[in-house]
Amino acid sequence: MGGLLFDSAGRILLVKRATTDPQMGGLWSLPAGGIENGESSEEALIREFHEETALTIEVGRAVAVIRRPTWQVATYEVTVTDGSLSVEQESDLVEARYFPIEDLPEQTVLEARVPILSWWLASRDSVTAEQHSRAVDGLFSSLFYSYLYNSLEEFSDFDLLPILRWHITRTPWRKFKSSIPFLLSDMGREAGQHAVLAELLFSLWTILDDLSDDRQQRYGTETAHVRFGRARIINGLFGAIESLHKVIRERLGQELAQDILHALMTCRAGQAARLMTRFSDANAYLEASVDRTRFLGVSWRACLRAAGRWPAGDALYKFHCRTARFGQLLNDYFDLRTGTLQDFKQGVYSYYAFRLAVKVDDKQSVDELWSRHDEKNAVDDVRHLLEQHDVTETVRGDAMTMLETLISAARELLVSPDEQDVLIGWLEQSLFNTLPPSQAAELNYKPEFTRFLDSFERLCAKLA
Repeated sequence: MGGLLFDSAGRILLVKRATTDPQMGGLWSLPAGGIENGESSEEALIREFHEETALTIEVGRAVAVIRRPTWQVATYEVTVTDGSLSVEQESDLVEARYFPIEDLPEQTVLEARVPILSWWLASRDSVTAEQHSRAVDGLFSSLFYSYLYNSLEEFSDFDLLPILRWHITRTPWRKFKSSIPFLLSDMGREAGQHAVLAELLFSLWTILDDLSDDRQQRYGTETAHVRFGRARIINGLFGAIESLHKVIRERLGQELAQDILHALMTCRAGQAARLMTRFSDANAYLEASVDRTRFLGVSWRACLRAAGRWPAGDALYKFHCRTARFGQLLNDYFDLRTGTLQDFKQGVYSYYAFRLAVKVDDKQSVDELWSRHDEKNAVDDVRHLLEQHDVTETVRGDAMTMLETLISAARELLVSPDEQDVLIGWLEQSLFNTLPPSQAAELNYKPEFTRFLDSFERLCAKLA
């Protein structure tokens, strides 16, 4: 039983579980608990709420029932009739706090986030592209921290695990790397191992990418080589491949270990090409980006194959290769839209360079401009050209076209309708950043998010 209690500002009460809690340690949840013999649902919720928060409540209408194979939890609206909020009397809790529904902690228990979002969705007429994006991201993170995070311990023999764990938890949201294959699997222990492997591999790649670009921050957080020192990260990366290969071989088999090793070598070549190569055209540039994250598609495919879903695994691998192109295009669009031009500053030829070359119909002059990227006024010169030829809008249009194509492809993928909806919801997260601001704020994505939430929860019914 769980209770939704709101304060006068419309914020919802969550409690943080102590790290000693075997199931929800360190996570935020609704005040909740089980029914004891002879209790009604209402009596159980009143008792649990008082034990955890020292508040006396009145139980209102039912909000949602979350069902799992061996248990279920019902959630109700509640109101306070007496008492002062405190968790001092409950040793399993360390904090209680009210949060805006649209700003819940990332590490919120899944079975709390789902009914909260169900209540939020039912209470409003519309959902913006930004709200849709944040809500989808929140569900992926809750699934990761509630059901996958502890599986990182399966890779405790991996030398770089402490740094990767730090990196994963310090990188906000974006837990789709592990959540998507897990949702499409049987959600068993082996599936969990494969899913967190995807998270580990992507974290390893991100650390390498940050080191290559000498990035000091990512998503507002210091990068690994800033936090731990460049020498430690470089030394760790040298030994990481061999150590990871050994752990994967022992945990998940020789075949996957070799596939991942090959994908990482391909990633290394793709990364070198990005930094050193002048590609012939934009298509060749985007195709090279597939090699840089092919390891993710390999781990996704392995997760589904482990559940006996070989055709679906192969389809998901091919789909990932297509989304990798879009991911690179989107990253380059962000670099362009924000005006940071990080790639240009490092002399890296990115997608917007190719589009500028087409606009001016003179690739040689663009090549020359990129070759003097570190000269005084070079950034101002390229900004002027990009604005003059409206390259930002061109790249945004290219991103929207590719996104629409991917959404259509997801609807044809050899997976269930619920799985298609989850993949489409993941892709639609990008709309917030690719739509013109006025359009992103005006369009109503309530039907899309409703479909995503319903499909997401039906898939989660398999969770143990």
